[in-house]
Amino acid sequence: MRSYNPKGGFSKDFIERVIESTDTIAIIGRYTSLKKAGKNFKGLCPFHQEKTPSFSVDPDRGLFYCFGCGKGGNIVSFIMEKEGLSFPEAIEFLAREAGIPIPRRRVISSENEALQNAVETAYDFYRRNLQSPQGKQGLEYLKSREVDEKFARNFGFGWAPFQWDSLASFIERKGLDAKPFFKVGLLIQHKERKGFYDRFRGGIIIPIRNTAERLVGFALRSIPDKSNPDEDKNRPKYINSPESAIYHKSDVLFGLDRARKHIRKMGYAILVEGYFDVLSLWAAGFENAVASCGTAFTRSHANLLARFTDTVVVFYDGDEAGLKATYRAIEPLLKQEMLVKISRPPKNLDPDNVARQWDKEKTAELIENARDWFDFSSEVARESGLFDSVEGKFRFADRIAPYIIALGDSLLGSLYTKRLAKLLDVSKDQIIGRMKKISKKSGNIRQEQNISAKPKSDELPKDARLELDLIARVLSNPMLAEFVHSADVIVLYKGAMEKINSTIMEKGECSPGLLAEYLEPRAMSYITKSILDFSEIPTRADVDTVILSIKKINIDRKLKDLQNELISAREKNDTKKVNDILEKISKLKREKIELSNST
Repeated sequence: MRSYNPKGGFSKDFIERVIESTDTIAIIGRYTSLKKAGKNFKGLCPFHQEKTPSFSVDPDRGLFYCFGCGKGGNIVSFIMEKEGLSFPEAIEFLAREAGIPIPRRRVISSENEALQNAVETAYDFYRRNLQSPQGKQGLEYLKSREVDEKFARNFGFGWAPFQWDSLASFIERKGLDAKPFFKVGLLIQHKERKGFYDRFRGGIIIPIRNTAERLVGFALRSIPDKSNPDEDKNRPKYINSPESAIYHKSDVLFGLDRARKHIRKMGYAILVEGYFDVLSLWAAGFENAVASCGTAFTRSHANLLARFTDTVVVFYDGDEAGLKATYRAIEPLLKQEMLVKISRPPKNLDPDNVARQWDKEKTAELIENARDWFDFSSEVARESGLFDSVEGKFRFADRIAPYIIALGDSLLGSLYTKRLAKLLDVSKDQIIGRMKKISKKSGNIRQEQNISAKPKSDELPKDARLELDLIARVLSNPMLAEFVHSADVIVLYKGAMEKINSTIMEKGECSPGLLAEYLEPRAMSYITKSILDFSEIPTRADVDTVILSIKKINIDRKLKDLQNELISAREKNDTKKVNDILEKISKLKREKIELSNST
């Protein structure tokens, strides 16, 4: 196990200022109704469904814990969990809430800051263009797509003129360095002469933001140039920003920055293929829609969605290409153990057409009646005649198997295995046998009893729990910090312990909130529960007991390693090494006896 550190980049003083300025009750109170109960506040847990309140918030220490589901932490880890943000993104979120200016140079490197400034400068240029006389054709296009003026203004479309060097000339006139614009793909280097020309020309500019609401790139919807139709024939329909140091397409879903709160509210996300699919659905009132940014939907995208929901409706185009893309999207979603449903528009329509041409009730009915991916796949196979022969059923089994394999040993995986066996009128063992063969062919060789690796248990190992017990005691009684630090028994969470010790030496205490940067969520939950469970302030004797237990475990670990070395040395007939190892084993056993006698 390693310390969890997403490298937020903020200074310690800034993080502390944000945490100290945050009203924990006010922020958490937006997600669940809290009522005072003694010195704490209680309410229904915002992380799981319950009827009896088991969620507790300690405003003095800024901690929360649910005695039902075990979630716990501080206000930073709460926002990370609820909003699906990284540590630095959560700090930014809370800083904005508290009205604290964000020191941008601490958020991103100086080079990345130059790239960030480039995309923001370009965006301002594009937005102004849309409202200028040269943006008339862009406004006409938006109107033809039934995008009303208010929606267009709120979303923030832009316009890229048809000229080859419109942005490049603007940059030159302003005396700006063109290199950052080139590095983010806004400018392209001339091959035969010096200088640059624009990547985006003649079309509607669509801004792309990450989950932290930071602008990272653009997409352009090309529009035919009425004054020069011949030159315009071969232009692609959409042009996308390339990847850059600030834009990684696998980490971004178009619209997620706005849609995430609606996804949480609705309980599911609508996954579509195109930018205007998302925008038209938003305009029609379906604000939980998102799309990948001009690239295939990947496992990284699925992981991103899983932060906000466990249910996704895949709503791709109604044609054959849309069906193939639908099947490709299923597996990465299932690998996140998400509930996957499929909604398919009529063959000649896409979600954009549906949202604009149908009324809201009819569109809602199509989405709400989405079929479970297994039922949908079975229905498509049946309609195509695949079930009319033994060969067809065999092919269907091979088509479906990778999706079930993606679920591993989960409950969902077991349920779908049973469903497939029942559908094909074969035994479950026969289906499992076939899936094992498919797994081996694809290079994913599983253990005999497993189709995939077992999911990680939420239970922390004993050595991890003991170290966290020690850290919890130090946080509750800072007087113990120097003694625990000098004992040098913290190994798994060394970074967290060093942070605690340095902060206590400087300020006399350490807020548990500072550890969200160093601990994974389940470790943070464990520490929080331990602190809240203390009925009295921990003493030196409490700490001695935990340190003793850790030392014993460390000795047991060393003994196990030496036993393995001893076997190897004996196999090689290395007498000298055997004797050395036996001496070390004897010494460790004596140390363990001494530790036991000291209690």
